[in-house]
Amino acid sequence: MKSFGKFTPDTNELRVVAVNRNLADILRTIAHELVHNKQKKDGTLNPKSNKTGSGSENDANAIAGVMMREYGQKNPIIFE
Repeated sequence: MKSFGKFTPDTNELRVVAVNRNLADILRTIAHELVHNKQKKDGTLNPKSNKTGSGSENDANAIAGVMMREYGQKNPIIFE
């Protein structure tokens, strides 16, 4: 893998690299990839969705960021 996470729409498989990473970063990657799963279910994911700067990638980054801020405020231990 050339990234820390990947969602494969054809198989609904989600992969995340966890070795030598902060828990908050791992959780953010999971949230990001789950957004892609939701995009698939909503019919907004397409073959070009994984391109840097695409609407799908920007949305996944933004939503995962909000999720992590909210979760981290309630569970600050994830940043240790």
